[in-house]
Amino acid sequence: MERKYTSSTRINISPHSVFLRKRLFRLLDDRESPIVWVCGPAGSGKTTLLNSYIENRGLSSLWYQLEAGDRCVETLFYNLSLATAKSYQRKPFLLLTTENLLNIKSYTQQFFQDLYSRLKTPSMVVLDNLQEVFPARNFHQLLCDGLSVIPEGITVVLIGRNTFPQTLVSLRSNVAFIGWDKLRLTHAKSKELTRFLGHKDFSSEMIRQLYEITEGWMAGLILMLEIARQKRPFPISIADPIPEEIIDYFNTNIFQRIDNQTLDFLLKTAWLSQFTDAMAENLSGGGQINRILDYLNHNHLFLERKRVGTKTFYRYQFLFRNFLLHQAREMLPMSTLSSIQNSATKLMEEHGLIPDGDEIFYSLLDWKGDLRFSSNLKASITNRYWPLKIYTLGRFELVRDNKPIELSRKAPRKPFTMLKTLIALGGKDVSETQISDILWPETEGDKAHNSFKTTLSRLRQLIGIQDAILIHEGQITLNPGLCWVDLWEFERLLDNAEDAARLGYKVKSLRYIESSVGIYHGNFLAGDIAEPWTFFIRDRSRDRLFRNLIKLGTYLEDENQFEKALECYIKGIEIYELAEEFYQKLIKCYHRLGRNDEALNVYDRLKRILAATIKRSPSSKTECIVKTLLIE
Repeated sequence: MERKYTSSTRINISPHSVFLRKRLFRLLDDRESPIVWVCGPAGSGKTTLLNSYIENRGLSSLWYQLEAGDRCVETLFYNLSLATAKSYQRKPFLLLTTENLLNIKSYTQQFFQDLYSRLKTPSMVVLDNLQEVFPARNFHQLLCDGLSVIPEGITVVLIGRNTFPQTLVSLRSNVAFIGWDKLRLTHAKSKELTRFLGHKDFSSEMIRQLYEITEGWMAGLILMLEIARQKRPFPISIADPIPEEIIDYFNTNIFQRIDNQTLDFLLKTAWLSQFTDAMAENLSGGGQINRILDYLNHNHLFLERKRVGTKTFYRYQFLFRNFLLHQAREMLPMSTLSSIQNSATKLMEEHGLIPDGDEIFYSLLDWKGDLRFSSNLKASITNRYWPLKIYTLGRFELVRDNKPIELSRKAPRKPFTMLKTLIALGGKDVSETQISDILWPETEGDKAHNSFKTTLSRLRQLIGIQDAILIHEGQITLNPGLCWVDLWEFERLLDNAEDAARLGYKVKSLRYIESSVGIYHGNFLAGDIAEPWTFFIRDRSRDRLFRNLIKLGTYLEDENQFEKALECYIKGIEIYELAEEFYQKLIKCYHRLGRNDEALNVYDRLKRILAATIKRSPSSKTECIVKTLLIE
C-alpha cells in the first residue's frame, strides 16, 4: 500500500464546508511555542482539527503519516526526504551514511534544518500517528534533536493517541498542548456538529441523548447520527445491542493492536461500571494490572481515570464498554460469563457501588428464552435461564422450557389459584397464613396447614420444577432465578423508566416505557376479575400503564411520529374504553395526519360507548377539540 503523505498550500474550499473548532483555532493562534502536541483517542477529531485549521488560515503544510517501520532511523529519513522532495525542491538531502549514524544528533539537526528551509512561511509540518512509533526510545531522541532547530515561521505539530512521554521531558516547557480535555466535544458543540451535518430534524432531546452516550467523542457522534438518521435503534443502556459500525471501528482501531493479556483484562473488567486497580486485579485474576492500566490511559483507549477521596477509579466510555461486553459475549463461554458477572456484582456491592451485571447478563436472552447470540451457548445456561414463564397480563398461562403447560379442565384449580395468589401478594416472603386465609378462609389450625402443604405439593408437581417455589420458616417465594413473570417485568421496566427520568435521561426513560407497553396485553388476571385479592395489583398496573401511555404518546407527537402515537392511543382505548383523554389525543393525531374522516369516526365511537355504558355525552373539552379541529 502506498504511504500516505501530503503537502498543501491554500486550498479553495468554502469555510462553511468544514466544521470549524473556533475555540481550538484560537488556542493555535495564541500559542507562543513552535511545537504543538495534539493527543486524544481514535476518532476524537485530531486530524480534522489540523486539516481545517491549515485550510482556514491559508497555511502551507507538509503532512507525514508515521508507520511502525519509521522506528528504524534509516527508514524514517528516507521516507521524509521522499515526502518533502515530492512537492518541494527536488535537490537531494544529505545521505545517511555509516559515519553519520555514529553522529546521529548532528545529522538529524542538519536534515531537519534542510527540510524546514524548503518550506514556505508560515508553514506547518505535521507528524501524524505518533502512536505507531512510540515507545521507540531512539525516535524520542531523534524527535528532540529535530525539534531543537525549528526556524521562525515554521510550526511542527505532533499528532497521536499518546500522552506526553517522560523521555521528551526536555521539550515540555516549549510545547503547546491540545489534549482530550480540549478535543472532547461539549454538549453545545455536539449540537452544532449535528446541525452542521444536516440533521436539522433531530430534536434537542435526541441530541442530548446522543451526547450522553458518545461523551464528546466525535467519531462516535458522527456514526450514531447516521444510525439515528436511518431510524435504526442505538444503545441507550449498557445491555442494548451495539451497531455493527461501532463494533467495526473499535475492532480496527483497538482490538487488532492489543496483546492477549490486555484483551483478557478488558473483557473481564468491562463488567464493572467503575473500578479501582484492586477490583480489577480481583476480577481479572491476572498480573501486570498497573502496566495494563498505564497502557490504556497513556494511549487514550477510552478509559477515564478520576480521583475520589483517597482512591483512584477507572471507567470505560459508554460505547467502548458496550463494545467490550459484546466481544465478551462472542468470545467467552456462558459458564465463564456467569462467573464473571457474579464476581463483578459482589465486588460492586462490597465497594458501595450499584451493580448492573444482572441487566447485562439477562440481555443475553430474549423474553422467549432464546439466545440472542450463538445458539451453542444455550446448553450452557443453568439457573439464569428461566425455565418457567408465567403470563398474567391479559391471560393466565404457564410455559415450561418454551412449551405451554396444559391447564386441563380436570386439573385441580386450587394449586393454580395458590400460584396466582402468591404473585398477587408480591411473590416474595409471602406468609403461609396470608395464602391460607385467601384459599381456605373458613379453615383454621392444622387443617389449613395440611391443605396448604398438599396444595403446594400439587402445584410443584404440575409445574415440574421443584425449586421454582421456595419455602422457608413459613414464608413462600417464587424463585426469581427460575421463574419469569410478565407482571414483574412490566413493573421493572417502569421502575427503570422512572429512575432514568429522575436522572434526566428522558429518551432512555421513554424507551423503557415503550418496552413495558409491549408486555402489557391486558388486565392482571383478567379471568379472576371478581377476586378481591386481584384488585390492588390490577388497579396499580392499569394506573401506571395509563400515565405512561399518555407520556409516551405525547413524546411521540412532539417528535412528529404521529403514526406511532396513534398505536399508543389505540392501545390505551383497548384497555381503558371510557378514558376520554385517549380519544381526544387520537382525534388530534388523525387531524395532524390529515385523516379527518377517521378522527370523526373516533368521536362518533366515543359518543356511542358513553351513551351505552354510563348514559352521558362526551365532555365539553372533547366537544371543543372536535369543533376547533374538524368542523369548518
